[in-house]
Amino acid sequence: MIAHPTGQLVDLTTPHTFIHLEVTAHKKYWGQRDVEVQQVNGRLYVGALEVKLLEPRKTAHPNVILAKASRHPLANANLLDFLLKNPEFIPRSWNQVESILFAGTIYTQADREYIRSMRRDRIVGWTNEGFPPLIDKDREWFPKFPIAIFK
Repeated sequence: MIAHPTGQLVDLTTPHTFIHLEVTAHKKYWGQRDVEVQQVNGRLYVGALEVKLLEPRKTAHPNVILAKASRHPLANANLLDFLLKNPEFIPRSWNQVESILFAGTIYTQADREYIRSMRRDRIVGWTNEGFPPLIDKDREWFPKFPIAIFK
């Protein structure tokens, strides 16, 4: 029998701040401060919504990917931090991807926008990947990694 993590509360309203980075956008979807997070049948739920991974089409431009993702509520960096502290809530199906983007919180430094992501390391498990640029035409990471959304 597989044990599923019992519900815990996460604050999705107050964005985490960092030195030299300004929070310019932070998506909040619930009126209350704390929302229950639970895993049911291998799926991650926040409140009544399931957290899914929106897989981008590899040929799509980053602006098209962002526009499609923005049709759904975007998971913010607070959920990323919760999952890193409580990896037992991360669905096993997510182990098939290398990185997951949390585009619901956008940070700015010197007129450049950044989001946070987590990366799966085969030895260590899931780790904080840092602050990849929201759109970086010089790197190819953006179009190939899924974005965490609520559905």
